[in-house]
Amino acid sequence: MDTQQPTRSDAMPDFAREGEGTFLQEAPKRPLQVQAEQSRPAIIQQFQPAPEEQVHLLEEDEYLPSLSPWVTFGGMGLVVLFSVSILLSSIFKFSDTVKVPAVVRPVGELKVAQSSMEGVIEQIYVQENQVVSKGDIVARLDDSRLRSKISQLYTDMQRATMQVFQINSQLKGIENQVIAESNMTARTVAAAQASVVEQQNNYENLRTGSLADYEEASSALSLATQEMQSYQNLEAVGAIPKLNVRQKEAAVQAASARVRKLRALMNPTTAPIIRAKELVTQEQARGQASLAGLRQQRDQFLQNRIEAQNQVARAQLEVHQAEKELKGTVVRATADGTVLQLNLRNSGQVVQAGQAIAEIAPPATHSSSKHRSVQVT
Repeated sequence: MDTQQPTRSDAMPDFAREGEGTFLQEAPKRPLQVQAEQSRPAIIQQFQPAPEEQVHLLEEDEYLPSLSPWVTFGGMGLVVLFSVSILLSSIFKFSDTVKVPAVVRPVGELKVAQSSMEGVIEQIYVQENQVVSKGDIVARLDDSRLRSKISQLYTDMQRATMQVFQINSQLKGIENQVIAESNMTARTVAAAQASVVEQQNNYENLRTGSLADYEEASSALSLATQEMQSYQNLEAVGAIPKLNVRQKEAAVQAASARVRKLRALMNPTTAPIIRAKELVTQEQARGQASLAGLRQQRDQFLQNRIEAQNQVARAQLEVHQAEKELKGTVVRATADGTVLQLNLRNSGQVVQAGQAIAEIAPPATHSSSKHRSVQVT
């Protein structure tokens, strides 16, 4: 192994050690092909090593380090341990059970507890792997806004109800006024109509009495006129004095005046009757106007009562809807079982309507975690 390896400088040809310039400088003096054919044997001869300079061949383990005794003993120990393991495995029976992470899927259909409305989680009542019963509270949403709305709706409903009571009282008063006004108008009109009848009776009585008096006065006038003419004939023959004639003439004038007066009384005036009829018309108009005003007020109160009743009905409907939404703020378990997965992290989390809050496994499933150790055989 002490043979000296040839170095690169020793193996190189002389023209390479001395420089390639001499060989290259002579190359252009003749054609390239002729020069190459003539120089090939010389190059080959230059690269053939001398007999004493043959290349030494390496052995397989020439450069491998020697093995340590500890390595040798360790390898022997491993071989012995492997042999003993095989021997023991042939004598004793071992269980073919290993523990690996696995995903447990429950037997049966999962029940999902969902949020029926959008809101902010106020409190969480369960946790994963907790056993729950149907109807148990899983989580509660913030219901302060709904409670405030319900309180305001109850206030509005009470106000509208009181308004309905007040309107009913006012309507009762209006009805009483209508009845009283109707009665008073009827009495006033009846009195006016009675006055008309009275005036008509007076007119007829006056007219009838005047006619009788007129006829009587006419008869007296005719008699006085005849007496006057008789006295005038007697006075013309000088049978009676002229004074007696003058007396009869005065009697005739008085009877004539009474006849004229009674003739005027035969057509009495109808003014009292007209005034009585006008009074009847006025009382009827006044009663109708008063009743119309009262009926208008009653109609307005009826309209107000209808609006108040509608407001009460709307408030009741909104309260019912708000209370229904208030129940929706409580997320409850939809079945008996174990909370397999809870999709809530903490209070204050915003959830959407229809969002799954928790997955509940049926009671037959005895899994306690999504990832757990299971036996694989």
